[in-house]
Amino acid sequence: MCPSDPLTTTPIDAKTTALLVVDVQPEYWTDCPAVRKDFPSFPKNLERTIHICREKNVKIIHIRADYRYSQSPWLPQFQKLRGNRNLTEVHYNPSSPDFVGWEEFATPEEGEIVISKPSWSATNNTKLLETLKIEGIETVLVAGLITSVCVQQSAFGCFESGFRTILVDDSCADRSKARHDAALLLYGGYMYEVVSSSYDLESQIINSVMDSIETKILSSKRHSCPKE
Repeated sequence: MCPSDPLTTTPIDAKTTALLVVDVQPEYWTDCPAVRKDFPSFPKNLERTIHICREKNVKIIHIRADYRYSQSPWLPQFQKLRGNRNLTEVHYNPSSPDFVGWEEFATPEEGEIVISKPSWSATNNTKLLETLKIEGIETVLVAGLITSVCVQQSAFGCFESGFRTILVDDSCADRSKARHDAALLLYGGYMYEVVSSSYDLESQIINSVMDSIETKILSSKRHSCPKE
């Protein structure tokens, strides 16, 4: 089965869509010079994506890495692959005085959902899938850090769970441009669609309620016009 053109052309219904903002936290942006070097436009692009989704009333869900040996069984194997070097745990505890906070350009607003994850996929041992079903979500937009790791693993999990899955390519970043491009080349159009915040995202998202109202108004006007 060969991938088709990954760029999506099918409208995105705001009412049944959620945006996942994956791991946009200091550990993977402020503290990662390689990511910042290759993706200087990432903050602006992601900020635009979040703004578009807020304006369109798309549900926004912030995913936060919470990697601890006590709850992340993959960490010992990951450590072995890195020559048994001690790995720094990544904790999510917003009530702790040591909490490092959020990146300014992707800080959750009041009412937006935050879900922590113990592994690379936002769907593995989290409440994400249950939340999506409760909210009536059918389409999932995915953006954030790191493209070839947690962003893509989260996209795979959504796709495999039956959701239409769309990666916002210019609102993702990786440890190199080559890794980012390779990830999209391998799986764009195969396990997820691709859209761009700077090109087509805003025009693709429709608000079905507003569209229905506008259609009814236009229809009413046509029927009320006197015949010539």
